[in-house]
Amino acid sequence: MKKKTQNIFSMANTKDTNKKRKRLTKRDRKVDVGEKMKKRIILASGSPRRKDLLTQLGIDFEIIPSEYEEDMTIQLPPKELVQYLAKGKARDVADKYNDALIIGADTFITVNEKIMGKPKDYNEAKEMLKATSNQVVKIHTGVCIINTKNNEEWIDYDLTKIHIKKMSEKDIESYLSKGEWKDKAGAMGIQGNSAPYIQKIEGSYSNAMGFPLEKVSDRLKQWRKEK
Repeated sequence: MKKKTQNIFSMANTKDTNKKRKRLTKRDRKVDVGEKMKKRIILASGSPRRKDLLTQLGIDFEIIPSEYEEDMTIQLPPKELVQYLAKGKARDVADKYNDALIIGADTFITVNEKIMGKPKDYNEAKEMLKATSNQVVKIHTGVCIINTKNNEEWIDYDLTKIHIKKMSEKDIESYLSKGEWKDKAGAMGIQGNSAPYIQKIEGSYSNAMGFPLEKVSDRLKQWRKEK
């Protein structure tokens, strides 16, 4: 799957996309978790995007990045794999703290059923952009919250589809030169210089940024009611 987190792909400059962004952003921000939660909340991620998004909930939280090592070769369907990895990240931090809520998240993309994580270098980023050009990119995010007081686990999943325009060799080189491909699944972010290449977004905008804010908000509010 936060004082306000970063993102995964930039808004396209089309009317339809702008309308979609407004509608989704409004829904994503309907997150008034309300009065300060007394429980210690830890975001097990160093992602600036996830931090920025979680901040929108108006809650106090700490950032303690997980040291869990992802294994993208595990033979599981994308929906199951991303949840498995999110749980691994959350569990890695949860084992070190008592009486806290640990939030872990993982995101990757698939193109024609092929999984893509973060590029290791410039050349791999270039190949990823070539593969996503003129394609529908699926952004998979798993999020896991663990209550270390009673070891209760909550795991969920979200999917957002991004329609990418055709990118020429020159477009790809231009985008890569900006350096935005670093630390982004599929080598592209939902915001920034990728905007001209995004035609349409289907689903949660915050999920496209790597953190399904509305789902996390609903779960935290439910937890407050139960307590």
